[in-house]
Amino acid sequence: MLGSFAWLEVPFWQAAVVGGVAYAAGCLWRAGPGPFALPPAEDKQPAEDSWPGEENQQHVSLVKREGAKMVLVVRTDLGLGGSKVATHCADATLQCFREATRRAPEQLRLWERYGQTKIAVKGRSEEEMRQLEARAAELGLVAHAYEDDGALTVLSVGPGPVSVVDEVTGHLKLY
Repeated sequence: MLGSFAWLEVPFWQAAVVGGVAYAAGCLWRAGPGPFALPPAEDKQPAEDSWPGEENQQHVSLVKREGAKMVLVVRTDLGLGGSKVATHCADATLQCFREATRRAPEQLRLWERYGQTKIAVKGRSEEEMRQLEARAAELGLVAHAYEDDGALTVLSVGPGPVSVVDEVTGHLKLY
């Protein structure tokens, strides 16, 4: 017997397989899209006026001065388990990342350079999270509302300048 990770209650071979898959996924992500990558969906492109260039440049200059972060607002009134919250946060982060590659590539590049700060905070209700999403849109931030079974569970805001993201989520308590 190869042993087990008793603290995980997982046999060694299963942990090795999961680790190998995670390593391979990381290698593929770093390598970029391969020959089997799907072209970007045309209907998902933002309208020309939905991301003003001047506002984007203001955000880039702020990021250069103060850094960038992404905030994940996790809805607490649903009583989600830890693994479910982690999965939804990962999905919401990925969606914001994808949207930022189209809408704010310079901010995204700087966010990656400055350590990809991600902070999880508590959201009390779907109504509050919808208001936060609207406020983020007003300020020109990338935001994505992740829904599971028709219920909004996580709202990701950013990456964006620390001060601008804090205007949206700065009043919320850490998760």
